[in-house]
Amino acid sequence: MLLLIQQVTAAFGYSLPEAVGVQATAIFNTILSILILLGIVIDPTTSEVSDSVQALKYEKPKDDDK
Repeated sequence: MLLLIQQVTAAFGYSLPEAVGVQATAIFNTILSILILLGIVIDPTTSEVSDSVQALKYEKPKDDDK
């Protein structure tokens, strides 16, 4: 995202200081770390992090009112 912002601002003749990029990267990494710790972001390459075979066969949500 920061790279996109840098490219857009450069197209208009502006330049972001390197310190802003370093700070933005640090903030992004901190937020991402918090989300990972809360389980909101899951690495899809991790084993056992996909739907079960049974869940993949569902055509509609399972009725829990039984």
